[in-house]
Amino acid sequence: MVWVHDDPGSYLFIDAALKALRTAFREQGNDNNIYQTRWLEDSEDLSDDARGTIVKYSRYELIHTEH
Repeated sequence: MVWVHDDPGSYLFIDAALKALRTAFREQGNDNNIYQTRWLEDSEDLSDDARGTIVKYSRYELIHTEH
């Protein structure tokens, strides 16, 4: 699970950051082991009153297979 916080206002930065994370996770892996990341969900628009921020999270499942 990855949480992205921003100053109160628009969720545009948060949405762009979550999109960049999905892209980065899709492209990961190496020669000996394959790590496949499956996107599960993005949260609804949330706020963190303790930090005074707006926030969303994205959940992923990491799958490891060996050759």
